[in-house]
Amino acid sequence: MVSRARLLLLFALVGLALWTDLVRYQDPIGEKHFALLEPGAADFSVIFDGTRVFMDGHNPYYFRDANSLDRWGRADVIGGRWFRVSYQPSHFLVYLPIALLTTDNREAGRIIFAVSMALYLLIAVMVWRLTLRVTSPPDPAQRLLVLLLLPIFAVLLGTNIGTALSLARGQSDVINAALTWGALLLFLRGRRFWPMFMLIAAVSMKGYPVVLGIGLFLLGLRRGGWRAELAGVLAGLVFWLAPVLPYLHDGFIAALSHADGFFTGAWTNHSFRNLFFHVSPGLADPGRWTMGLLGLAVSAGCWRQTHLAMRCEDSRATAVWLLVFATSALMTMVGMSTLSYIYNQILVLPGVLLLLCTGDVLWRECGFHARARRWLFGVECAMGVLILKYFLAPFGVPLAALGNLILVLLLAAALTGRFLVSLRGERPAH
Repeated sequence: MVSRARLLLLFALVGLALWTDLVRYQDPIGEKHFALLEPGAADFSVIFDGTRVFMDGHNPYYFRDANSLDRWGRADVIGGRWFRVSYQPSHFLVYLPIALLTTDNREAGRIIFAVSMALYLLIAVMVWRLTLRVTSPPDPAQRLLVLLLLPIFAVLLGTNIGTALSLARGQSDVINAALTWGALLLFLRGRRFWPMFMLIAAVSMKGYPVVLGIGLFLLGLRRGGWRAELAGVLAGLVFWLAPVLPYLHDGFIAALSHADGFFTGAWTNHSFRNLFFHVSPGLADPGRWTMGLLGLAVSAGCWRQTHLAMRCEDSRATAVWLLVFATSALMTMVGMSTLSYIYNQILVLPGVLLLLCTGDVLWRECGFHARARRWLFGVECAMGVLILKYFLAPFGVPLAALGNLILVLLLAAALTGRFLVSLRGERPAH
């Protein structure tokens, strides 16, 4: 069951998210957080124009005409060549239905706005269902109380500043997050085909879930699940990659160069590199790689705990460690990108909310006594505030990046505690 203290924390974070979102109406009225590219959906328009070029049979990365040039004059020059799109080509398949509905960028932008809002609500429902799976409240009254979490999740996911930037630009990360966390939920329900199919779609759009996808595939190999998983992978490759095969190389070069070759010290970049850059420019790359390697090590350890729980047929421990593994794997990939804009935090936020709700279950699983759990809860509170506050004006410090670092350290502490429990030969207290 979710404790009273954790419910109060969530209500406080709702207030923080709403205040940070609504402060733009404080005198003087105006946008307080980031520059708007009016009239809106600027990032979506780039992919949407590329989708229409793709439908016409031209290369969406190089083709240039008066109707497909970026209205804001943006372009990437990579290896001396001009790229008009910096996204992987599977985006063209995702947005194909919208391109069939309308050829007008403004109308298409309004459609993707509505679709994105629906997906944020869907992710909130997924997080709520995963919370129920971890806490397993036996009493109907308690289950009704947990229902209160659904609107809380919806507000936190739908009103934070990262979401605001995503909606303003028409970014696709919410689609990626819905596919990723939907795959996790289906995997916990024993499905094997659809999680692989959905993760192939997510990875083909943006590579953040690649470590998670590999881990889930390996976990699902037991008990004959490999057939369904392999079918899901093959179906995903055929559906999401085969139609855009001629453009995969260009798309990979453009996306990788954009994610790894560009850097900004603005607070909207919540990468590990930017966090350490603000400490000292000389620490930017060493700090990035140190946190990346730590994140991978934590992910590997959490994967092993998930594997052991599945082998023991402990459904609750399986859910706990699978969600911790997913959060660590996604956080590592998001943090490692040198240009990691805050709208991709939606990939990690479900895991953050699950930790804030069900942290007591994890800490007991890892053998921490009551006093240690109280200290850890305090660290969770700080992490939640930093991640949802995003920045500290006027200093421009990327607070979300600091919160993400604390998240990795918390998961490392959980893994260390579980390791010590196993050394003592104790059974975790659920």
